[in-house]
Formats: sequence, C-alpha cells, structure tokens
Amino acid sequence: MSLSGKEKNTNRTNEKEFRFIAVLLSAILMLACTACSSGEMVDNNSKDYDNTKASDTIKQSDNVGDINKGSENTPETIHSNFLLTAKFELEYDSVRPFNEGLAAVEKDDMWGFVDAKGNLVVPLEYYEVEDFSEGFAAVKGTDGKGDIGWGFIDKTGKVTVDFEYNSVNSFSEGLAAVKKFSKMGFVNTDGNIVIPCEYDLVHSFSEGLAAVGSQLNSSDFGKWGFIDKTGNTVIPMDYYHAESFKDGVAIVGTEYVDSRQSLQGFINKEGEIIIPLEYASLKSDYNEGLAWAAKVIGNIKVDYNNLIIDIVSGNVIKSGEGYYAGNKPFNDGCAAVRKEALKSYWGFVDTNGDAITPFEYTTVRTFSEGLAAVCTGKDQWGFIDTSGNVVLPLEYTNAESFNEGLAAVYKNGKWGFIDTSINVVIPLEYDSAQSFSEGYAFVKKDGKWGILQNIAYAGS
Repeated sequence: MSLSGKEKNTNRTNEKEFRFIAVLLSAILMLACTACSSGEMVDNNSKDYDNTKASDTIKQSDNVGDINKGSENTPETIHSNFLLTAKFELEYDSVRPFNEGLAAVEKDDMWGFVDAKGNLVVPLEYYEVEDFSEGFAAVKGTDGKGDIGWGFIDKTGKVTVDFEYNSVNSFSEGLAAVKKFSKMGFVNTDGNIVIPCEYDLVHSFSEGLAAVGSQLNSSDFGKWGFIDKTGNTVIPMDYYHAESFKDGVAIVGTEYVDSRQSLQGFINKEGEIIIPLEYASLKSDYNEGLAWAAKVIGNIKVDYNNLIIDIVSGNVIKSGEGYYAGNKPFNDGCAAVRKEALKSYWGFVDTNGDAITPFEYTTVRTFSEGLAAVCTGKDQWGFIDTSGNVVLPLEYTNAESFNEGLAAVYKNGKWGFIDTSINVVIPLEYDSAQSFSEGYAFVKKDGKWGILQNIAYAGS
C-alpha cells in the first residue's frame, strides 16, 4: 500500500525527532560514564604493586579452600621500612623462603608456588618440589593415583622436562643431573639428554666440571673422575671418592689403606694434586680458603678435625689440639669449634686457630654479617661479634642467623626481627617467622601466613 504525501512528511518529521532524541540520550550516557570514571581513584605511584581485582584472583581447587588472596591485597606499611604484601589469609601447612621470586608452599601434602603477593602461581598439585634454580624447579608429578616421577617446570608452571626420572638435581650451570632406572646423566633446559645416563652417581656441575662415579659400592665409593659439559672425561676416574669443585679445588680420596681408611687431599681443575692425599677426612664445607682436616695416626682415623689447612698453599695453619668433631666452616674469619674434653660446649676460633671466646655455649650458629647467635644451656640466646664480645645479652628464647641485615628472634612465645645494630625493627608479635630472603619473609599470626617486604632491601 502506498503512502500519501502528507503521511510521508509526517514520517520524515518523526524520524528527525527520533534521531535528535537518540543523540541526546547518547550525550547523557557519555556524561554519566565520565562522571563514574572520574570518581574512581587510581594511585599511579603504586604501579609496582598488584591492582588486580578480586575477580582476577587465581581460582583454587575445592580441597584447598580460599587460600590465594594475594591479588586482593594493597600493600600496607605496618612497621617502618616494611610492607605487608600478603595479608594474614594464607592457609598453608608449610612454607619455604623465597628463591628467584617464588616460594614453595604446601597444604595437605601437596606443593605449589606463590609470588611475593601471595598469589598461587603454580597450583598445589605436586608431591614434592625443589626451589627454583636458573628459572626452573624440580617437581614430582602425580596422576591422581600415585607419583609418576620427577620433571621440571618453569615459573609459569609449564612442564619443561617430562616426569620420567627416578630422581633429579636442580639445574646448575645450565644442566641438571637426572636418574633413570639405576643410571644417571644430564639434561638441558629443553629436556634433552645431553650426557647419557651411564653413571652410577653424579654431582651437579660446578665451575664447569661434574664429578661422576661408576662401579660404586653401598657407600658410594668406587671409581670417580670429572667430566665437562660435553661429556668428555677431563680428569680420569682414578679416585675412590670425589666431591664437587669449589674455589678451584676439589676433594678426592684414595682406596682404603689396609681396608681401614681412605686418605683424602685436594686436586685442581687440571687434575694436579695440590694437597697430598694424606688426611683421614677433609670437610667439604670449607670456606674463606680454609678447611678443617683430620689427621691419621697409623691407619686409624682420628675422631676429630683438628687441623686448619690453607687450601691454596696446602699449609697447615694450626693444629688445634683438643678440638672435637663437628667444627663449623669459617665465616667472617671465625669458626665454631668444640673442645674434646668439653664435647657439649662450643666456642669460636679465628683464622689462626686462636680462641676468641670461652667454650661455654651449648648451641651456636655460624657467623653471618659479622654476628653469631649463641645459646647457653637455659635456652638463653644472644649475639656476639667477631671479637667475641657479647653485643646482645642472652635474653631471647631462640634466635636465627642474620640474613639481609635482619635476624629473627623469639621471646615470650612470639617472633620478631632485629637489625645488625641490635635494634628491634619488627616487634615480637608473630607466632612463627622465617628469615628474610630476596627482601621477603613469611610471618604467621592466628594460624595464617602473611608476607613482609623489607623495602630497604637493595634487591626489592
């Protein structure tokens, strides 16, 4: 049916009115949106922190519960120079220190990883995990019925090495030791085997070389030598025992003498013996160029390490007659030792082997950042300096070593932190606390974990 001219004019008029109303409504809507957005405050100075909405939080599996609330947090200053980056809402059974930006966490015997804001970036789906090393973490997988072996993941949780190994070591110098059935070899970060699994036992690469062993007995003694990263043997398998290289030298040992004693010494990376193989034992935790050694009387090992050896020159610095087994490595020029006649009591010696403290402590920790935690028999902890002076009276129930300028201390059922000037910088108000690592530390309150950040830490 056709329209009359009048009806056509009327329609055109209506169309113009509709278009005008539509434009007017659009303008009103734009003004409303502008008003809404202008009312939302954004702190541009806090762009380093997580402004993610709660809806963007990684969803947890039902058996975990509401663990991951890290992305809901706005970091808040709770003590001078310290931020709470994850509120006390993290419900884990176990936590570990941060390493390469992530920390391993466990609940109900399953492990995953969180970031510094408490976000669960790797789900709780592994039986066991190792800390990240060179961007990868060793993890033990499961198919829901049991474990399916060890493999590796990257920091996004992507599996980079399949779960096909009986055991693995963390990546070191670009390669990881792996064990398949009864033999060991090495894989690269792509999961490719670059050194075949043909050895009974291997140590991780260190300073470009790895100790490898074959024909080993139940005590891991047999034929040991060293290979490079191409798998070539660069130091023949002529030794009965070998440790990894450190500071340019490695401990090696002979076969048993008269079936009683393997004698040990040091070699360099050219395989040259620089300290004769004549010691009953050499402690592999040598540090600052000094190693503890045990001498041999006849063919019988002496039961204590009482020699201090310069690993560069091979010179015996001092025979600390009467020092008992268990001597700790040198740090900050001092080492903790025990007297043979006073086996329960510790003291400290300097690099000349001279005592700098009385032998009066029941427990000690290694020196760190110029201070060492020491304890008497009544669980009274304090700190001494490298001259042996008590700089913090023994008034705490427990104390940890200094790390990143801070030490956790415990008193009256609560943990806090002191600095190297022996000032309490974080009050003793936590049920549990871990040492700072990479600028962060887990602390526990009312059964839940939070994460503190030391904003003064250079790496933060």
